[in-house]
Amino acid sequence: MVTSRHVILFTICLCLQGFTTSGLNVGLNVSVPENAAVGRNVVSLSARLGKQREGDGRCRLVSGDPYGRFTINTNCTVLIANSLDRSVTSEYTLRVGVSSWSTEKTPNIVSVRIHVEDVEGYPPVYNESCAIPTKEPRHAGNPLSLGLLLDIEGTTSDGDYFSIFDGANSVDLWMHNMKEEAIETTGEGDCNFQLVWAVLVEKRRRIFRALWDAGLRNWSCSDDSDQGSNQLSYSLFMTPQGVDIPTQHEWIVNNVSNIYQFTGTWVSQEGSRLACKLPSFRPGVNMVFRGERSFQIDSIQKFDMILYPVGCEAGKYGITCQKTCICKNGALCHVFNGACKCTQGWQGVACDIPKPSVGIETAPSDPQHITIFGNVTLRCRAHHVVVRTLHWHFPNGSKMATSGVNESVVIFTKLQTNEEGIYTCTAITSTGEVMATTFLLNASCPEDRKGWRCTEVCGCERVRCDRWAGCICGEGWTGSRCHTRCPEGTYGRGCTRQCTCQYGVCRPSDGSCNCRAGWYGSDCSRPCVNGRYGRRCQYTCACRHNASCSHVDGSCQCVGA
Repeated sequence: MVTSRHVILFTICLCLQGFTTSGLNVGLNVSVPENAAVGRNVVSLSARLGKQREGDGRCRLVSGDPYGRFTINTNCTVLIANSLDRSVTSEYTLRVGVSSWSTEKTPNIVSVRIHVEDVEGYPPVYNESCAIPTKEPRHAGNPLSLGLLLDIEGTTSDGDYFSIFDGANSVDLWMHNMKEEAIETTGEGDCNFQLVWAVLVEKRRRIFRALWDAGLRNWSCSDDSDQGSNQLSYSLFMTPQGVDIPTQHEWIVNNVSNIYQFTGTWVSQEGSRLACKLPSFRPGVNMVFRGERSFQIDSIQKFDMILYPVGCEAGKYGITCQKTCICKNGALCHVFNGACKCTQGWQGVACDIPKPSVGIETAPSDPQHITIFGNVTLRCRAHHVVVRTLHWHFPNGSKMATSGVNESVVIFTKLQTNEEGIYTCTAITSTGEVMATTFLLNASCPEDRKGWRCTEVCGCERVRCDRWAGCICGEGWTGSRCHTRCPEGTYGRGCTRQCTCQYGVCRPSDGSCNCRAGWYGSDCSRPCVNGRYGRRCQYTCACRHNASCSHVDGSCQCVGA
């Protein structure tokens, strides 16, 4: 796989054929990887043809590049003008007209054969599982495409209890000024990501050193869903050695210590609570939270990260939303890896290469909004071809044909069940080529209805009703109408998982514990430390004269009473 940490090598083989005084035939063979960046030099014609002075010749692209993948500058150097995609075109033969070089042996036409090399893992894949919509205005202050909440409980070195539940400053706590310091990589389509950054601010260097000295150098977090698909691992490095990142980045070379690394998998379009497993560590970690609270940590009984999708501004992608999308012609840009999801009639890495084809579009465009008794439009459209005739083939065996147009529309008013089925549209082009596509019209029922004729009432509460399965219960809910929370002690989809909370209530969605007053920890098994009571041990006891304080309600038990 060629990645940003490898130097991309262009292998250029020069083959001079028929070099005669007539100057009509010179051939150059060039190889270039398909992920080569726009603007990269492919070959200098003046250099390869033995010209010592660039700029003396005038070159123009005559043919061989129908979709504008290449350009030629004033020095007769062939450059990449737009993204390549080997699956679309694996080889180009450019014919370049050359003039104004002061030698009789200079050819008039140069043939440049460009072989596009396959690169493993390229182009990136658009994975729907972790596709996140464009960032909403309410998340404008978050620099990342994922939001973060911390839920931490533990004890301090002086025997007190501490609790952190915060989101507004959680990102800033770890990633201050990250935009200038971070390196990120993402998988080609597996929803994996890696984020690495150096800590340059002295205040955060002290936090880093405290974590390192205490042994908190590696830990992992995962959700407790039925799939268990969302994961994070966190590592600290004192030097770049062992960090799987491009070390040629200047800030890594110049900053030989204090490096954070996040590696994760995010396969969700909803928020998820990840429980972290921390290693044994030496007590006394000094922490400053939000610039206000400074304390030394003795133990951590609960460390959860709550991640939720935020997205990037339009035209941006990546975990830090600093990369620019290249998608064109209405294509969607994947928030993680920038992969483009092309609209009909387009192809290529950037969806900027015409794709002669025929497709069927629907209105409403969202399949879930196509319902029985609703109005539906099917539009067959031929792209980038001249059409002689368009033919519809309907589920009942009937047909419809139009001539001399590139699109044809079928309109359903109050769609009926007998109109569902497979619709085929066939285009016959002016050259006699036949193109066809099919669409399965499979409608949902109107809201709160189900069954073959959509006459049965669903009665679902807060969840979607499927036409055939009825109410689709989310995690934590059960019953025919999804109106009942999971029985006490169970959670998850179908209420099949067992809670572990000892003195608390289990959240039916993810199994996390909501501790009763006086208890804390990931499983609510620890009583509040001396001098503390109440929910999340947030209150300070007021008992005097050596009276004992109830960790539950703060009531005092007097000595000798």
